[in-house]
Amino acid sequence: MSSIRNYNVAKHFQNYFSDVKVLTTTNRRWFPKEEFPFDEHHVFESPTIDYRTFSFSKKATGVNTMPNDSKSFFVKMKDSFPFNLIFGLGGLIYIFFGVLIGAYLVKRNKITHLFSSFKPYSDHVIAWWLKVLFPSLKWIADYNNLHIVPGEKKLLWMSLQKWFERKIASKADLLTTCSEGLVEHLEQYHDLVLVLEYGMMRYESLPKPKPREKFTISYTGSLYPDQSTEILFESLKQLIEEGKISKDKISVTYAGASSNLWNYYAKNKGMESISENLGVLPLDKANELQIDSQLNLLLTWRTKLLIGIIPSKFYDYLQSKRNILMIIKGGKDITWEKKFRQLGIESIFYDTPEFIPNIKSFVLHQYKLWEKGSSQFVEYPKEVFEGYYWDKLIANYYKELTSIGIVDKLHRQKS
Repeated sequence: MSSIRNYNVAKHFQNYFSDVKVLTTTNRRWFPKEEFPFDEHHVFESPTIDYRTFSFSKKATGVNTMPNDSKSFFVKMKDSFPFNLIFGLGGLIYIFFGVLIGAYLVKRNKITHLFSSFKPYSDHVIAWWLKVLFPSLKWIADYNNLHIVPGEKKLLWMSLQKWFERKIASKADLLTTCSEGLVEHLEQYHDLVLVLEYGMMRYESLPKPKPREKFTISYTGSLYPDQSTEILFESLKQLIEEGKISKDKISVTYAGASSNLWNYYAKNKGMESISENLGVLPLDKANELQIDSQLNLLLTWRTKLLIGIIPSKFYDYLQSKRNILMIIKGGKDITWEKKFRQLGIESIFYDTPEFIPNIKSFVLHQYKLWEKGSSQFVEYPKEVFEGYYWDKLIANYYKELTSIGIVDKLHRQKS
């Protein structure tokens, strides 16, 4: 989803900067990509040879590990400085030519601002070198995720990782991130951190819902071992055993790259008969599935050190205006509860047995509405809902950039 985020930032920055150039990887030619209407004359590719270039599985990228899998030494090394710059996404060739191309663009186009996004870290490294070469550039370093996740040991030599993180991030003029819950962790490395959430794209018209033969609960996107479907499958299992829902009339549908993990979850609760696995879908097809479903399943987690993890699919679900069934693993999350209250959503549950009756009641209510053919679309508060469109988010973000002096509010500049 970072590609969608970057596309929307670049697209809407064109309303505020006189010119926007995009530096990307040659790997985009070989891997599945969404077709975004951005002028290719403004897109520049840096030659790339990394592990994905030689991947035997170019049909899908994403997380596809089991809950009890532990990271091998090699995987930890690949994700850790300095090896992530050699073996990780991008790689040294991408970084080297990215700096050369970037320097050329800065000089030729009199560029004044940089926006780089992690993952991969190689993009931040390119921006770091450009900032060194052109100190007057204003650099915004964006974090979709944390490189160092608090409480987790998925990297090698943590002291070295923190040193590298601080070395890179401190050179930026500003850090941004997609979730409030990540701010305090990034403030260790920089004094200025802003939140730019994911958003919703405006469409001339969204697809009309197609009737489905079964009551459908769908989940789209990657799954992570920190998430859990156990409480959902247990609730559905009980509803079926109690005869309140027919197993022939319900489908729990998955679309994403984590097929192995999804199948494991379904099999673990003996629910393969109601599970449907569609694999990876293009964005437009995934959006159609969300609109066609009666419930969109949102799974997230929190830890003692990390709260408010807001995945990009939340905004896709929001745009579908279908009911969202949210299950949080790890305990109470005030960030999510606040966001749901603003939207008037009550379907937030936690991954503990005492929430099974609540989940059963909510699902059964929606199931009965579906049986009656009643509309199950949700009307959110207009002002709150409209605020999640990308153009609104970027407009507010730009105001923040001007207020802290990252951009000159009197001039449209080159970026």
